Amino acid sequence: MTPRVARVAFGFKTRTGRAILIAVAGDVLEPRFIERSQIRLLPEGAWAPYHAAEALEPAAARESVEHSIATAHRLAADGIRDAVRRLAAAGHMPCGCAVLVVSDPLFYVHRTRIADLAAKARLPAMYGLRGHVDAGGLLAYAANYADLYRRGALYVAKILKGAKPADLPVEQPTRFELVINAKTAKALGRTIPYSVLLRADEVIQ
Repeated sequence: MTPRVARVAFGFKTRTGRAILIAVAGDVLEPRFIERSQIRLLPEGAWAPYHAAEALEPAAARESVEHSIATAHRLAADGIRDAVRRLAAAGHMPCGCAVLVVSDPLFYVHRTRIADLAAKARLPAMYGLRGHVDAGGLLAYAANYADLYRRGALYVAKILKGAKPADLPVEQPTRFELVINAKTAKALGRTIPYSVLLRADEVIQ
């Protein structure tokens, strides 16, 4: 029996002390989720690393955070290893992994370093802000922030003309953009499907 192929992606929520693991199978445009699970990144009862270090002296705080990060790496590796075993036992053949970097000010400040680390590990990564792609990330799908700022300015204009803020409707983003860095894809040895390229708003060569 030929094993079924499973594409595996790992998304991390840093503030919760847990990682979200998602295993996906099937066509890239019609994925089918075959596993959703969580990985604990902190020992039971432990505080978030940065909160636990707030009351410590600088040297002790640095040591505490470094220890927590090392523990998180170990727990994440154990959790990923267990997930791969479960997929194999279910008849799937994990054939690759990817990283999803959520929109976060800390991640954005270090966007170039994150892109470099992903490239060094030869991991395709998707981001929630297009600035990551400008810094060398593979692709991003997010709201068009320039459009959001323009719409925000329209709200300010309405308020200055006498409109009551409470009477103005809350709007959701209506313009989204898919940006792909073709140079990064080539460096990673990845071929972006033509159907995905056609959907992209911008392809950086």
